[in-house]
Amino acid sequence: MIWSKDSGMLVLNPDTQFLVIIRVPTVFVPDILTYQQYLYLAKVAT
Repeated sequence: MIWSKDSGMLVLNPDTQFLVIIRVPTVFVPDILTYQQYLYLAKVAT
């Protein structure tokens, strides 16, 4: 594990397994189930 000062994010080894539990609007569930092998990070500002 490495903390990236440039991005402010934690960088993990690509082989690291982890569980992420999130709450999302129903409209996104089909895409999440279809593309569950990918991880997308986003910052949403309103």
